[in-house]
Amino acid sequence: MAASKRHIPHFSSIEEVDVTKLEEMPSDRNAARGNKPKLTILSMLITAICKILPNHPMLNAPFDDEAGIVSRFRSMPIGIATKTDAGLMLPVLRDAQSKNLWQLAAACCSSLLTATKRMFGRCAASQIASASAASFFWRFTNGFT
Repeated sequence: MAASKRHIPHFSSIEEVDVTKLEEMPSDRNAARGNKPKLTILSMLITAICKILPNHPMLNAPFDDEAGIVSRFRSMPIGIATKTDAGLMLPVLRDAQSKNLWQLAAACCSSLLTATKRMFGRCAASQIASASAASFFWRFTNGFT
């Protein structure tokens, strides 16, 4: 990430938005879910990005500094920042665009989904290959980093 910050122009845009209803939505929808995966703000943000990106493909197109080209991802691999004893790791949620809101909630909810537990466990054990963490463009964190 440090290399991309040095070589690729970055921009930020900050907007203040009232998300009160969005924050209330998970608790309303999660009440009857029992042990099933629960909605989180993170899963809703990833869902929103997956709906928006097909209409704006250049937002999912990294610049390859060495080759001097812009390439577009056909899928939407999304990195989810994970704090571990070994430092920050970025496991990748592959093909996020092919998942619905509840599937993304399951993928983002490590305590309720075995596959995601395995992914976060591999991060904690520093077993995620560097290629896994490098093959995505969008990155999210849930604020614990």
